[in-house]
Amino acid sequence: MDSTSLSFELFAICVKVYKLLIDAESMPKDSLYLRIRLQIERDKLVDWAVLANLSEDERTLTSGLQLNLHKLNGALQEIRLVLLDLAKLTGWQETDQMNACIAKRSLHDSPKASPLKLNSSLQRKAVSFAERTRIFPRKVSWKSFDGKAFELLLAKLAALNQNLTYFFGQRQQDTHLRMQENTFMGIIQSHDQIDELIGVMASLKATSLYRRISAHEQLLLQLARFKAIHTAMTEAGHSFEELRVRDYLGEPPSTHLTQILLDEGRYIDGEADNLSENEPVRTWGIYETVPVWVEWKYYEPIGRQNNPPPHIEGRIAKLATLLNDKQKPEQFSVPDCLGYIHEADKTRFGFVFHGAGNLPPPRLLDMIASTSRPKPSLTTRLQIARAVATSIWYLHASNWLHKGLRSENVVFPFKPPAPPYLTGFDFSRPAKVTERPENRYHDLYRHPLTQFEYPQEGRDGFKKLYDIYSLGVVLYEIGMWKPVHAILGIDMAAGIGLAEIEDTQKRLLSDNCLMSLAADVGDAYMATVASCLSGDFGFDSFDGLSDQANYDARLQLEFGERVIRKLESVMV
Repeated sequence: MDSTSLSFELFAICVKVYKLLIDAESMPKDSLYLRIRLQIERDKLVDWAVLANLSEDERTLTSGLQLNLHKLNGALQEIRLVLLDLAKLTGWQETDQMNACIAKRSLHDSPKASPLKLNSSLQRKAVSFAERTRIFPRKVSWKSFDGKAFELLLAKLAALNQNLTYFFGQRQQDTHLRMQENTFMGIIQSHDQIDELIGVMASLKATSLYRRISAHEQLLLQLARFKAIHTAMTEAGHSFEELRVRDYLGEPPSTHLTQILLDEGRYIDGEADNLSENEPVRTWGIYETVPVWVEWKYYEPIGRQNNPPPHIEGRIAKLATLLNDKQKPEQFSVPDCLGYIHEADKTRFGFVFHGAGNLPPPRLLDMIASTSRPKPSLTTRLQIARAVATSIWYLHASNWLHKGLRSENVVFPFKPPAPPYLTGFDFSRPAKVTERPENRYHDLYRHPLTQFEYPQEGRDGFKKLYDIYSLGVVLYEIGMWKPVHAILGIDMAAGIGLAEIEDTQKRLLSDNCLMSLAADVGDAYMATVASCLSGDFGFDSFDGLSDQANYDARLQLEFGERVIRKLESVMV
């Protein structure tokens, strides 16, 4: 008997057939979404093989799988047969040589890999093995096509892939779900066009008539939907594109979905007579009969009528629409927005959020700056850090950048123990901005390339790494439980000098500061912060536009591994 494990042989054939189907030519244009579904199911299988430690030597299999080798090979054989049935729908016939070796082997006969980064390595190894030991067509072309039959077989394939996970214990099943989550993030990031994102959504719905959509696939569907709407709203001709997306989803246009612009006359400011600031960022009040809190954006008026610059209200309305979206993923950790109001006499717009009582929500900045409150436990600080980082991860998956992340924009719900919310979303400005100049203190949170002036819209505008840098500063504050100026030893009474702002990154990454952080929260947490501040995620930065989607997908995966998973691994 050949020393190569039957499990690996079956797996290799499956991966090769997946490759042929995914690379097939002349697929009907209205069925391209099925190719995405094939990619999803292939990645589920390969992720499973990575976790199972599958290789050509069956002794590398995890102990639980070795005890169930006969059942495992039967499950892989079923997957192989379904894949071949899918291939036959293209008009491709299986060759005798493909079946020859399998027919001679008993299923009583009985695969090598490791974490996420070896997924592609294992795929290449499997394809190479299959091509050395079997005869396959050089390529496949779609000669005939039955969409419903294809969807039915895909649903069966998805169910068989799910069955493979039952060979694992609960911990391994949870790990497999996290691996799929990483894979899904890559899928979302590698599709940027409206048609592509509609295809992603269609691929997830393709098997819904035959099987229930899993929770993690439902989350991917939410992310794809939100990214499509966000993309449509930020492109030229956005009204038509947004209408097209919502029409596909069966949703009414956003202008009819809700009245985003609220009636200023129905808002009562609860702090109008008791303000310690001339231009408060947040206040509480009542809108109609509902308790609310409002986040204000001020502008420099133009003309005799003190009107806002024409571009500002459009961006305010778009942002309010996103914040108001009732179907946005809860993993965004964004508060519910009723809409926005315009107080022209005070030259400000306000985002109106559901509130409780007569206070705006407590801010992280107030907590870490307080001298009267005790420092929370490491467990509590880790929970806050994980929540903020996870929120950024999911927001970036949909291409929604925060652009104003700092501890004053991390607020806590009125009813704990719910995780914190992110507020203070900003937007890239066009040249010659007319919003009010911001506090110099905010530059302590900004990436060196965005300090002192706002990044412009478009190709050279705000980048995800800038958000990630700001996240690093906030994680620093959470770990040390101090505001960034205190960590840096800046005397606020004396003011913040330009040199101090310019040296912020260098000083935060200095050995002394990082060792102090590690002493409080450990080496793994410190390494996470250092990755965010340095922008080092294990690959070169992006230089050309043609690979933007691939770069975003890689950054999303590496951020998940080096920040999200590393924070999850910190033990108390």
